[in-house]
Amino acid sequence: MGIVSIKAKKVPACAGSWAYVSEAEVATGDGGVVYVMAQEYDTTEITVSKQSLYSFLAEDGEEPAVEFMEEYTEWKDAKASAYADVIAKLKKVLGMLG
Repeated sequence: MGIVSIKAKKVPACAGSWAYVSEAEVATGDGGVVYVMAQEYDTTEITVSKQSLYSFLAEDGEEPAVEFMEEYTEWKDAKASAYADVIAKLKKVLGMLG
């Protein structure tokens, strides 16, 4: 398992508010790819899926039909994930945006 790329962006959410979005493309050991996303706005949202959400959340892409393999609303809960190291890196990236 290894990170292929990380994207992050501070996007306007509503008047005077910002959402912070980061996503890592991760190559799995079996030749597949998953996307680990972390977003902070009024809550924290962390997901793992086979489809990217970044274009929808941080750019003007269409909403994908996504099934989450994992979903967390607290950083501490995500420590149990197989992708905990990736999630920790995304948390650091979000901190750099703020």
